Amino acid sequence: MAIKLHPDSETGRISIELLGSATVSEGNQFTYKRGAATSVFTGDTFDGKYIASEAQAGRMGHLLYAIAYRPANGRGTQFRVPVDEDFAALGKAEQYLKVNWDKWDAKGLIPTEPFPSGSDNRPLTYGMLRWCDMFTTRQLVALVTAVECLHEVLEEASDELDLDTLKALNLYLAFAIDKVVDYNSRLTMWDPTYLKVAHVFSQHNFSLSWTFAEMEGIDACRWGLKQVVDCYRDISKLVGRAQVSRNGALLPDQVSAPLLPAEPTLTSATTLPYEDQSVDAIVTDPPYYDNVMYAELSDYFYVWLKRSLKPYWPELCRQHLSDKDNEAVSNRARFADMATHSGRGKKPPGAVTAQELAEAHYQSMIARAFAEAYRVLRDHGAMTVMFTHKRADAWNALATGLLNAGFRIESSWPVSTESEHSLHQKGKNAANATILLTCTKRGSSEPVWWDDIQSEVRKAAHEAAIRHAEDGLAGVDVTLASFGSVLSVLSRHWPVYTGNLDADGNRQIISPEVVLNLAREEVGRTKIARLLQGRQEYQFDPPTQWWLLAWHDFGAPKFPASEAIKLSHATHLDLETELRKSWRLVETKSGTAEILTPARRFEARAFQVDSLYLLDTWIDRLHALMVIHEQDGAVASRQWLGDRELDQSQHLKELVDAALRVVPRHRNSNGELALPEARTLESMRQTLDLFHDLEPPAPGIAQMDLYG
Repeated sequence: MAIKLHPDSETGRISIELLGSATVSEGNQFTYKRGAATSVFTGDTFDGKYIASEAQAGRMGHLLYAIAYRPANGRGTQFRVPVDEDFAALGKAEQYLKVNWDKWDAKGLIPTEPFPSGSDNRPLTYGMLRWCDMFTTRQLVALVTAVECLHEVLEEASDELDLDTLKALNLYLAFAIDKVVDYNSRLTMWDPTYLKVAHVFSQHNFSLSWTFAEMEGIDACRWGLKQVVDCYRDISKLVGRAQVSRNGALLPDQVSAPLLPAEPTLTSATTLPYEDQSVDAIVTDPPYYDNVMYAELSDYFYVWLKRSLKPYWPELCRQHLSDKDNEAVSNRARFADMATHSGRGKKPPGAVTAQELAEAHYQSMIARAFAEAYRVLRDHGAMTVMFTHKRADAWNALATGLLNAGFRIESSWPVSTESEHSLHQKGKNAANATILLTCTKRGSSEPVWWDDIQSEVRKAAHEAAIRHAEDGLAGVDVTLASFGSVLSVLSRHWPVYTGNLDADGNRQIISPEVVLNLAREEVGRTKIARLLQGRQEYQFDPPTQWWLLAWHDFGAPKFPASEAIKLSHATHLDLETELRKSWRLVETKSGTAEILTPARRFEARAFQVDSLYLLDTWIDRLHALMVIHEQDGAVASRQWLGDRELDQSQHLKELVDAALRVVPRHRNSNGELALPEARTLESMRQTLDLFHDLEPPAPGIAQMDLYG
């Protein structure tokens, strides 16, 4: 289904037509795309800055354009255009809010706190200056009414329930309201695939969509309450002694196992309220460097929680907003005012950027937390650390904290924990696996020189890459899983000396980042060998290896520039001078690296397709062939190959085979291969004799599985 807008320039109104499957293409028109907007009245275009300025002036509204509903027979989701009754309901909600605003505001029920500036200021950009501005009038009426009803219910129940039960009731009702908050605001999205509302933090940020969905207020509250009740029942089954049948029904208690007492404590991991060597096991899932700004996002819920929890949990409602200063994340927005250099241009001696201050804060917090964990852990105890981050500097901070605290990494286990379809992972090239590091107290160890253990580190990385690939890991997950193995080697010998002296004249201790870079290099070499299925005679030059590994590891044309640098080091290349300027394989902008298509490289004069011999690398030869094939077709491609005596080249064939394996073959809504590289490679495979016996990867098969 789709909609078609019929604007009336004279009245300024827009009527809506609902299009069925036969005419749905007529509704496939964008009014905003890639920073440019189109007026539905005049067809004139204007940029996003104009929209932002209008929003900040309070003039960005929203238009109700469709109603989704379930018919009486309950079969599927249907749609209809809004009618006068629907618009009248919106008007009633506006009037109701206007009448009750002063009363509700005096009671402190409306979250009028200003939205604070932070790492993601898109709400401010689009005129949402207060937390209550993130909700439509009807959403706000429903939520504030729910909080008001919560207070009334608790007051009525106070005559019949004891204090502990009242506190529990308050807590679970507050959870129910926050569940609705997550699925009923202007920041939600409509999921057209599953025909449902997607929650606000699908992407772990304050992203805004030009289309959002609104749930009917009473149904939303009923649904939120049911979600919490279901969770409560499931948790009760886990902590209780009752047995559960296959259909979920409770069975009589047959085995009476003693319940261990549990005492939750709200405290900082840097100052644990436990005695020395009093804990047998520690399980921790620390924040992942700069991946998620938890405190900033939690304010979205906290402004509602402090209103709904106030009756029986006043101690949790005293802060204006959440504590961000003591959060263990790398948030450069928190240090913008302390920086003495903007990060642009040449940095004077002694100057420091906000990013450097943020990283130092994270490293300090992690180090203090692990030092506390070491203090309270018994000598025979164990600590399991969960970590999911693809950046080597994040792993460096984690490893430094563990090693300096006195821990030894006994083993590492990758566990698939992230959905490949989750929106907060999509496009971020995040790892799909969580690495579980099992740590114990190191005890005494003999320090060694880095040169003495390099071969041991290489062997550990190589064996880990093969083992994890055979276990089904793919892409960057294989590299990350190997980090645990090489850090285990490092922790057994810590401290490890470089052979040089530091600035104070002391023996220099190696940075874990050096070891991780060596692991990345060895894993990259192993991946290339497996891509070629062990055929060592077809090894490629460094630029070609970098291109293959970039596609293999990140599975997308765009990924963080910091990771492009790490990968360039692993292939002994310089990202800027060689990969970007000389070979023009990649473009970097605003912290993002993008692999250039063959056509864009050709336009940038990275190679010449007409030259017989001026194709210095195998990736240049492949891309030149792809350009010829895209522009002139199979006949011209055969001629081009013959003129250069490449029509029988097994080396080129192996490269195409490897490229088919690493370039993602996902399809667009029309069923076509989405990436231009994938389309050209598939066309070459089908039409050129040299490649006709190559097998395309099967849909849905992990890339590493293909060459295991």
